[in-house]
This record gives sequence, structure tokens and C-alpha cells, in this order.
Amino acid sequence: MLRTLLRVTPSIPFVPPTWEQDGRFSVSHVPMFVLDVGASRYPTHALFTFSPDDPSRMSMYVVHSIILQMFCPALHASLPFSPTSSAIYTPTTLPRLIMVPAYPICIAYPEALGIFLPYFYVRDTRSLVCQCLPLLDWTSQDHDIFVDLDDESFLVSLGYYLALTVPYQTIVESTVKTYTLSISAWQLTVLDTKLWRVLQACYEILLNALAYTTAGRSLKRLDQEIETS
Repeated sequence: MLRTLLRVTPSIPFVPPTWEQDGRFSVSHVPMFVLDVGASRYPTHALFTFSPDDPSRMSMYVVHSIILQMFCPALHASLPFSPTSSAIYTPTTLPRLIMVPAYPICIAYPEALGIFLPYFYVRDTRSLVCQCLPLLDWTSQDHDIFVDLDDESFLVSLGYYLALTVPYQTIVESTVKTYTLSISAWQLTVLDTKLWRVLQACYEILLNALAYTTAGRSLKRLDQEIETS
């Protein structure tokens, strides 16, 4: 399904949605081309996420309602009916034009839904960890990251490693991002124990890294200052 999710595009011309003076959303449906000609299950909704600080800045995500039913049942229950939700399509030779309902969602971090969707579709914890922790080498390993995240001593040692190798400001930014992702997951009423455990573990790792730093300086920078003094 992830392949289907990513291989769609709004039809041209497409006028970005706005808010009317009476507070209504200007778009009720989005015309969309499905580029995956072999797909049998088409996307059902176009979700427009925005923050309360800037309602005019929106991010659009095309989803299948069955995925939201599994992970965000409360959100799924609030969605309008979509004619593509129960239809099964036969393969075609050309992209097919469909109309999907548009639905606005206000969350603290509008891009959070785009981070959660790959996990919803393929259940890969690595994609979540990569968004939370600035550790490209470690997160590219083939073993199951979730096993390591259940080891408290591993969380402490990885936090120490972050403090040694990553600039302090980057650790702070990653901590804020992970915290905001957690708030957004709560606002979306995500019901998935594994996702929450990953967010909690990443947050603990980042807090450990911050605890190992001194006066806003990474341990790596502090060691360099000691060597030159």
C-alpha cells in the first residue's frame, strides 16, 4: 500500500485550499490522478494538516481509510464518506482520475502525519527512529531497532554516544522534534503501542544525551577544549 500512497498526484490545475471568512474549508474534494496503474485499492481521503499558529500553511497527505481505522480510529470515525473506500478497481493502462474528500486537521506539528504514515503502512520502526535521532549510521543497520530500544542500558549508552558525536544544538532540536511528534500523535489519537514505545525511547535517549553535556557544549567539543588547554 505504501507504493500506492506515494504514487498519486493532484490533477492540474489544483487550487490550494484556504479558509473562508465564515471559517469553512474552501475545498470539499480533491481531483487526483492515481499513477499506479496496477493498484486495486485506491486512496480514500486527502488530509490537510496545519498548525494553530499558521492555519494558512498546509501539508496534504493522501491516505487509505483502512489504515487510519487501524491506527487512528477516532480520526477515521470523523472522516466523510469516500466512494473509493469500498471499491475494488481493475488494473488500467493509463493513470486514473478520482475524487477524494478533503479533510482539514489541526495538529501541533503538521508534518508529523507525513512521518507517521510510512510507519502505518509498512510498520518499519527504523523510519521513526531516523526522524527522531541524528544517527544515520546506526539507524541504517539491518537488525530490529525495537529490540535495542527495550534495553535501558542501551538507551543510556546511546545517549552518551550522541553527546560525544553530535553538536549540542542538534541534540536540542531533535529533542524538541521528538516531543512535538509525541504531542501530534496524541492529538491524532494514535493507538499503537510500538509507535509510542519508539517515541518514548528516542526521547529518553535524547534526554540522556542532554544530561551528558555541560553548559550547552557537546562532550566532543569539551574534550577538544581540554586537550588544547
